[in-house]
Amino acid sequence: MKLLVTFFCLFGTLALGMEEGAPINVQPSEHQIQQQIPIESPHEFLAWYNLLSQEAKQALRNEVRGIFFYTCPCCGECTEHPLARAKVLKLLVAHAKQLLKSYGHDRIFGLGQSPAYFVETAKLLQVLYGKPIGHIKKIDFSGSFLKSSKKGLVPAYVLKHQRPSRKELSYYRQYLTSLGLDPISIINAYFGGARTIIVDYANSGCGLASFLMILKNWAKELGCHRALCTALHTDILVTQHKAPLHLFINPCKHQLNQNIEYLGCTDEFDDRLVSHFSFKYWKEKFDPAHFSPSRNARLFMFHVLDQLMLSGLDPKRLRYTMSETYGEIFGCPID
Repeated sequence: MKLLVTFFCLFGTLALGMEEGAPINVQPSEHQIQQQIPIESPHEFLAWYNLLSQEAKQALRNEVRGIFFYTCPCCGECTEHPLARAKVLKLLVAHAKQLLKSYGHDRIFGLGQSPAYFVETAKLLQVLYGKPIGHIKKIDFSGSFLKSSKKGLVPAYVLKHQRPSRKELSYYRQYLTSLGLDPISIINAYFGGARTIIVDYANSGCGLASFLMILKNWAKELGCHRALCTALHTDILVTQHKAPLHLFINPCKHQLNQNIEYLGCTDEFDDRLVSHFSFKYWKEKFDPAHFSPSRNARLFMFHVLDQLMLSGLDPKRLRYTMSETYGEIFGCPID
């Protein structure tokens, strides 16, 4: 009986001052806003950033500091995330700008995780400059089923023993079609005035070659291989590694500084912006569109946006580096 009385008293208290049928408007707290980091949409990301108080921004910066260094549990070796250095941040922004300058009117697709930070930064820059994002997307793709081979002095790629089955390829083709990356869509976009640009960070180039092989074989089946090779272009980010560029479709090479090389392979920091989607997962029910980046990945993108805002969008003023402070605290080498 006491519980029943308490319920009616509580209900009556909540109802006081509320008109019948009036909506309940519950505003998110500062902490809830701080936890969101909605990097999926650049427009929402920027709007979210502008809502943050200075205290919330500083709290997020402090959180970023805590993930800039990774210590291996086996050997105790400490690794610094590339974005901890101002020079890498400057290079990241410079190459993102170059992508926009070169392909502003084309369809840009980042292949897998390795170019993901370049592509996402390019999308951010478009929003910050008040320009439409255009057609900039990511492709979930991991690994390869080709390997490098030399027949005499001529470099080539050959199939590995483990390769996608016809069923797996069929599922992956459905995924590519949903992105507008089937051969017919690529060709139609070209005749509409937009090339399709595949951006990848190439080491050996086996991953990019594997992906292009899917498209080329598909186009051959449809009888449009030649048209595809006209409409499709590859933008290849390289460092000291020498992938055989002439084996790719309409290649354009951008030489990267070695300092930024490791931005494409930092899985130990749990910073993936793109799902790990190798061919063994293609026939499963997992939909890459449902992939949600980790808290660490969201914090690293917050760091990129935060530094862009603090610099007034001037890459020369990007001055942030963790090496001189937290590197010493964590015992990481400082060069």
